[in-house]
Amino acid sequence: MLVAVRPEALERFGAVWRELSTDWVAVFAEDTEAELAFLLRHMNRTVELGHRQVARLAAMGSGESGESGES
Repeated sequence: MLVAVRPEALERFGAVWRELSTDWVAVFAEDTEAELAFLLRHMNRTVELGHRQVARLAAMGSGESGESGES
């Protein structure tokens, strides 16, 4: 299956995100490069942690971890 985006739909979508991004830019405008680097590092670490926890829970549910998941 090939999915193609119509240019007019892409433009409408882009307009919405351009408007929303203005607020996000303002949120981070006062932060230093060091503060932004810290935030980015923290956000990446929390995403990685979430992935590990999802994998652990999935393994527990399928019995792969050696734990039955029962109390």
